[in-house]
Amino acid sequence: MTGTVQAYWGRATWYYDGVGACGGWNTNTDYVVALAPSEYYNNGGHCDKMIRVNYQGRSITVKVVDLCPSCGSGAIDLSLAAFQALAPLEMGVINVEWGFIWS
Repeated sequence: MTGTVQAYWGRATWYYDGVGACGGWNTNTDYVVALAPSEYYNNGGHCDKMIRVNYQGRSITVKVVDLCPSCGSGAIDLSLAAFQALAPLEMGVINVEWGFIWS
């Protein structure tokens, strides 16, 4: 993945947005993501960082805005719009490759 330090693989699900753990308000049309608490959210240290997510030849960029307490290792929770850019909502769960974008 170009521009990333390390690639992760895991499950991606989707959720309805609102007030995120990073303190901002997000809507279902925003391309945002919630990360697992310990490994990736980093106690808020990754708030507003950008992540690239790849799935079956599709790629999107999302901003870290929230915490996903139920996400396991490598798992991410995408906003409705972000998930739909990769797959139909009916799929519910997809296996993705993702990584932080460092410039």
